Formats: sequence, C-alpha cells, structure tokens
Amino acid sequence: MTAVQERESNRARGATWRFPLVLFFAVGSVLWVINMVRYSSSTPLVESPALERPVVGGWLFLDSVWYVQIAERGYDDATVKDFHDGNESAVAFFPSYPLTVRGVAAVTRMDAAYAALLTTALSGLATVLLFWRWCSNKVPPRTARLATAMLVLYPYAWFLFGTAYGDAFFLMMVLLAFSFAERRHYLLAGLAGAVASAGRPVGFALIFALLLLVFEREGVLGRTSERTDSGSGDDARRPGRRRWYFDRSRLRPAQFLVGISAAGIASWCVFLYLRTGDPLAFFTVQSAPGWEQGAGPSTWLKFRFFEFAAERSSHAAFLACQAVAVAVFLAFLPRLARRLGVAYTAYTALIIAVPLVGSADFQGLGRYLLAAFPILLVAAEWLVDRPVLRNLTLVSGGGILALFTWLFARGFYLT
Repeated sequence: MTAVQERESNRARGATWRFPLVLFFAVGSVLWVINMVRYSSSTPLVESPALERPVVGGWLFLDSVWYVQIAERGYDDATVKDFHDGNESAVAFFPSYPLTVRGVAAVTRMDAAYAALLTTALSGLATVLLFWRWCSNKVPPRTARLATAMLVLYPYAWFLFGTAYGDAFFLMMVLLAFSFAERRHYLLAGLAGAVASAGRPVGFALIFALLLLVFEREGVLGRTSERTDSGSGDDARRPGRRRWYFDRSRLRPAQFLVGISAAGIASWCVFLYLRTGDPLAFFTVQSAPGWEQGAGPSTWLKFRFFEFAAERSSHAAFLACQAVAVAVFLAFLPRLARRLGVAYTAYTALIIAVPLVGSADFQGLGRYLLAAFPILLVAAEWLVDRPVLRNLTLVSGGGILALFTWLFARGFYLT
C-alpha cells in the first residue's frame, strides 16, 4: 500500500467512526442539559442521595441508590440481614457493574456516585461503537446508520448516557462477547460473557447463545434443504423441506471455551450461598414487600398492571408504553430468525421472555429491551426504504426519550 492509499484508508476509517461518535455526544449533550435543568428547577418526588449532588443528581434516582450502595459497602452484613428478615435487599442486584464502579472510584479517587455516572457514560459510548461495528459487518452503511440512530434515540436510551444503572455496562459486555465469538476469539468471548452473566439474571441467555453461534459458524449446527423428486427433466428435483442437522464430527474442544461465560453467574450463586445460604437469593428476594415480584399466576398474567389500569393511575401509562415496546420487539422476532439465524434469535427471545414472565406489570421491560439489540438491526432493514415510517420512528423516539429524561430527572418511576 502506497502512502497515498494508506492516508485514504485512514481517512475512510475516520469517517466511518465519526457518525456514531458525533451521534452519541450530540444526543448525550442534549439529555444531560435536559436532566440538569429539570432537576434544578423542581423538588424531586422521591428521597435520594441525589439531593446532595445538585449538578448530577437527576441521574441518581431509584435503583441507582442500590448500585451506589453496593459499590461503597459491598454485600455487607446489613444486606444479608435484610434478606433474612424478608425485606428488600441488595442481593437482588448482580455484582459486575457495581464492582466495576468501585474499581473506577478507586482509580479516579471519585465518590462512588460520580464513578457510577462515569462508568455508565463510558460503557454507553463503547456500546454504541460496538453496535455500529456489529451492524456494519452485516448490512450496508445506510442501514447501519439507521440502526445505530434507533439505538441512541430509543425512548429508554437515557440509561446509556448517565444513570447509575448497569444496563449500558451489561450491553457493552454482551456485544463484546458476540464480537469476539464472530471473530473466533472464543476464550475472549467466554471471558466477556462471564462478566455479562455476572451482571444480570438474563445473562444465562448469552451463555446459551454463544454456544449456538459458535456451532453455527463452525458448521456443527445448521439447516439443509431436502430435494424432492417430482418427475423427469431438469426441473424434476426441486427444493423441499429444510431440516436441522448437528454434525458432531465438526466439534472441537476450543469451541467450548465460550462456556467460560457461565463462570460469572455460577460464581455469583456460590457467593450468595456462602453469604446467605441461598444460591438463588437474587430470585428469592423478589417477593419482598415493596417489590412483590414472586413467581406465580398473578405475576405471569400481569394482574398488577390491570389493577393500575382500572384505577386510572398515571403510572399505568408508563407501564403501557413498556407493554407496547415489548409487542413491537416480538413482532420482529420472526424476521430476526430468518435474517440472523438461531443463535441471535434464541438470545433475543430469552432476553425478552425472562423479564416478561418475571414482571408483574411490565415494569422494567422498557430498559431491558435495550439488550435485545438484534431486533434493531432487522427493524432498520425493514424501515430503511420506508421514509415516512423511518422518520416517524426517529422523531417520535427522540421526542419520547427527551420527555422521559425530563421526567426521570424528577424521580418518576418510568421503567
């Protein structure tokens, strides 16, 4: 490669990365201004350590308090006592994000809350860049730009920019794991997957999906067409029914290195058993008063959502928004199966199904759907040549995102 060609290549790469970088910082700047203006102009609805941080306090509501507490104190004796007393407890929150926040706080000498905001913002930036690269390897640049814009303007995407929640960190590690697996760096994929599976209960979906992705790429798992004989002549043998196959002869020990991803959630369960006597304490504590998310028909059938709706509570509107988001994502699942194969379909289906079954009223589903990122790619492919729907999606998504950021900055429980 000549010097001129090398300069042109470097310029092209710079132009390629410019779009997601500019998009992230542009949207992030607007959301930070909205958050700070709203927080400083009114009294928050809920008590929070945010009250002590007038500049960034609008990002530190609700579950942020739990994550900051874990970063500061770990899973201490008071946390264990709360669990044994049947109360809400920090054992409900997986450790990889708050422990990373603790590390960032130690390195930067920041307060844990500020370190959490920095960790989330950097994770969000990495997420957008990784998603951009993942899309660019699968679709033309125009579609990749649309998919990335849909991620950044998703109505609940403020969790990528500054909250003390673990969503951005989890999604970053998931994208890293898939990216490594697609490049056949199976050990690195397993290590990234282990951090992800120690970050959220649905991390087990990534473990399963990584194995499927490796099997697909190595030809162990796939589908083949059977041909049927319908007579004579050149057109006699026509494509018939497609069937699955599993070729054991193609299995290699290195392929199972992605299974290291199970170490994250396994280690967490061992820790919980040693500290509380219950390896599934994160699940058990969901039935505590205040959360009341225990498994059973009332949770599965969303009785609490219908109770809010019958009372005409304003909270029902926020829950309905999340229910609609779930319906839209599920509608694109068949297209995802045809487009990206079994691994990404299985991952996405589990990412949606597990919190959907576990939530008593759709609460939380809005932000959990951020992790169902493959849907955004196939949705972008469908929208890219439909300008009216495409523009409506981006404008309405950005508008709702701005509104929700405004409301969250006052302490509204949106998701």
